[in-house]
Amino acid sequence: MIAIVIAIISKKSGMSDILLFLVSGVILGPECLHVITNVEVTEAMGNIGVIFLLFTVGLHLPIDRLKAIRKYVFVIGPLQVIFTTIAYFLIMLSVNTSVSLIGALVVSFAVSLSSTAIVVEILNKENALGTEYGKTSFGILLFQDFAVIVAFAILPLFYPDTNLDILTAIFSLVKAFVVVVILMILGRYSLRPIFKAAAQYGSEIFISVTLMVIFGTAYVTSLVGMSMELGAFLAGLLLAGSEYRLQVEAEIETFKWLLLGLFFLSVGMSIRILYLHSHFGEILKVVSLIIFAKFVVVFLISVFNKSNISTAIKAAFVISGGGEFAFVLFAPSVEHKLITTDLQNVYCIAISFSMALIPIMSMFANFVAGVIDKCRMKKIAPETMENKSGDVKDHVIIAGFGRVGQTIASLLSQHFIPFIAIDENMNKVAKARAKGLPVFYGDAKRSEIFRMLGVQNAKMVIVTLGRPENTVKAASMLLRNFPNLEVWLRLNDTAKVEMLRKLGAHVVVPQLFEASLQLGENVLNNLGITSEDAKQTVEKIRAQQKLQV
Repeated sequence: MIAIVIAIISKKSGMSDILLFLVSGVILGPECLHVITNVEVTEAMGNIGVIFLLFTVGLHLPIDRLKAIRKYVFVIGPLQVIFTTIAYFLIMLSVNTSVSLIGALVVSFAVSLSSTAIVVEILNKENALGTEYGKTSFGILLFQDFAVIVAFAILPLFYPDTNLDILTAIFSLVKAFVVVVILMILGRYSLRPIFKAAAQYGSEIFISVTLMVIFGTAYVTSLVGMSMELGAFLAGLLLAGSEYRLQVEAEIETFKWLLLGLFFLSVGMSIRILYLHSHFGEILKVVSLIIFAKFVVVFLISVFNKSNISTAIKAAFVISGGGEFAFVLFAPSVEHKLITTDLQNVYCIAISFSMALIPIMSMFANFVAGVIDKCRMKKIAPETMENKSGDVKDHVIIAGFGRVGQTIASLLSQHFIPFIAIDENMNKVAKARAKGLPVFYGDAKRSEIFRMLGVQNAKMVIVTLGRPENTVKAASMLLRNFPNLEVWLRLNDTAKVEMLRKLGAHVVVPQLFEASLQLGENVLNNLGITSEDAKQTVEKIRAQQKLQV
């Protein structure tokens, strides 16, 4: 009933359904209206929603796409976890002298984690996974999930009532690694035949097999001390490049939304109003310190990674909230007396509260980023454009960011293929930059603009200008000045098609939305994406368009 009401309010008002679930949890929970009193059952069902979410995340990450974001996962991710842990460790020791060094380290690491469930859902809703801000945020979250596995293996070494040694911890990590490798090998050679057989017996068998794979893999990883969420992620990763990906995603989408809603509901219910009231000053201070420390670290890392200010602000705000894995770390830490029950209560409420603030901080970040970009828009000079593209290699340049250009950009983003776009319409440029997209104001008929966009390092240029005469002029200029460059274009002026093809251009004649899909599919194939994967991506966008219409 709550989900139905929230879905209607969200559709009518445009408010975040995540935020609505969180607020509903606070209001309807055991410490307010007492409508829901069994928090444990709701949490258990909500955790299944997180498992579904991680499975879906893996489903969108074939190995080629994972390679495309390896810098964000294995460079920016470790920097965020390490520097946030160190920064908060120093802060905690300075404000809480009674906590032990190990206790402060455990809490600081827990604080460095962010909510995969909330942030990935926000990125999906904003269609931002392919943007610099999305890749930065997602890379950090993915590394955090890996870091939790290591933390669970190492944590028992610090229990005062255990005899575990470093060899036992190493053995646990090796065992976890072996299990992952075995799952990957078995999955690679068995999942396709299993789903092929299931597809022949109708949707009931297909969805049953899907659930069996998700929960089966999650259960196996839990047996060796890893999180169930990681197991589900691996299952999704194994199915990511298969021809069954779209159908699998469609089957679990409704379950995922409903169960994730329960997860957010349980987070809201875990905010203990009475304890919050009696320790309000202390908890508010902790919440402020968590958000401040994480914001500063992520912002500085993003700027160091040469992201623009808008991107850095958006990534810093969505990552600055707490994460669900912190609660899992606190339970054994209290049991083995690494931290006190009182400290656990303060930080559980503070982290829950910071998680509830993530959707609000995301909306605020988008507003701030939009204001900054509008102020900077008139000052975007050619040298700024050149600096942005100087380190980009093997990218795609899109000339014209109308409906066709935006559709192609969306296709490229879903495969983490870097692109830079130009357009002469300042409104389109401003809207795109407010979303963190690398779009600049520029005349596509001038060769120096393309040089500033790093055309010498580009894989191809796609010309999707609105007026046919401008398309012909831009394409002719590119083919004349950059003879080795691959140029693709959309053109509805059949009189010029043969002339441009003779010059070496790849011309697609059909118009508007289907033209952009046809052009985009050809581009993806040319960039090394498998024909099946390109088709699935195009079909998904076509289906989304039909729903919108």
